[in-house]
Amino acid sequence: MLTPSEAPVTDVARTYLNPTFVPLNMHRFVGNLSYAGFLIAGWAAYRYLSAKREDDREYYDWMGHWGLIWSFGFLIMQPIIGYGYLKSIRESAPDAFNTIMLGEKAWLFNLLMVELAIMGVASTAYFVHKLRFAMKPLETLRKLSVGALGFTALFCVLNLIPADASIVPQIGLEFLGGDETKIPLGSMYPWKFIGLIGLMLVGAVVVTLYLRAAATGFRWGNASRWSQYALIACAVTVILTMVTMGYTRETARRVDNNPGYLIYKCITLDQEFTPETCPAGKSLTRGLEQGVDE
Repeated sequence: MLTPSEAPVTDVARTYLNPTFVPLNMHRFVGNLSYAGFLIAGWAAYRYLSAKREDDREYYDWMGHWGLIWSFGFLIMQPIIGYGYLKSIRESAPDAFNTIMLGEKAWLFNLLMVELAIMGVASTAYFVHKLRFAMKPLETLRKLSVGALGFTALFCVLNLIPADASIVPQIGLEFLGGDETKIPLGSMYPWKFIGLIGLMLVGAVVVTLYLRAAATGFRWGNASRWSQYALIACAVTVILTMVTMGYTRETARRVDNNPGYLIYKCITLDQEFTPETCPAGKSLTRGLEQGVDE
């Protein structure tokens, strides 16, 4: 609905497989796998904190460990897939792209980066903590993981820097002249690319180090309470992330609400056809007109 096809509506294949169909579904598929893993880890953490028996704590500690490996492993794939999706939006619906990346809804990208930072730092901190309970002492791996935690925080900060001093103009959160004051480190190119790519690479290193330690086994049931709170924080944040991304995508169709679109530039929120702006052109209403004539 955000990027309707330029083909006539009678061309079913091209209408269905519109410009963002494949990248959006790739983004959703990988995101849903990560989403499920975080929820499993968060549930396991809650049960671990409330467990009374030792064998229950061991089981839920193990469950949280695998839930986070699964979720974090898929999470670090998302930036590059998300970039492909954004690129397809920019090419097929530039006005909508500008709304969510450069316009009045640009603050949603910063909010998404806050949520990504919470999940990235909390997950990496959990991995570092868990290495203390490896069956075989792995001090070198733990030191490397501590360094990776530092780089994760650094790249997250880089992603959080806004492009200008207008943070959320809708609520008046601006300073130093608002959007007229540009912040060099907040630009998408190259700094946001460096931040996102850095998170992916560091995340891959962290997962590799942690799996190396997991091969030797862990002493289950000894995790600290704060590490379980980290898993719960990830589970709550991933829900907010799904809401943020869904709202960002859907609000992009509305642009400036003059008019707002149900299908971008084709059908308004008031169910009115706009063939003059629709990529499919007059084919949008041709079938309807033929039906009326008959």
